[in-house]
Amino acid sequence: GSSLISAVSDKLRWRMKEEMDRAQAELNALKRTEEDLKKGHQKLEEMVTRLDQEVAEVDKNIELLKKKDEELSSALEK
Repeated sequence: GSSLISAVSDKLRWRMKEEMDRAQAELNALKRTEEDLKKGHQKLEEMVTRLDQEVAEVDKNIELLKKKDEELSSALEK
């Protein structure tokens, strides 16, 4: 009888180890995905910051052009 018990417990132990290994592998995969998401998030934030700066530049240039246009208009009127 004891050999049957030890065979069953060996089998159970082996199954448990398999499950643990699988859970660990899934956890590792999730961690990698999280890392990728964090990197992607950082990239997106950098892009948004850059775009904000570019928009500010464009706005500044538009203001300058408007000023120049007004100066030209008033110079032509004289």
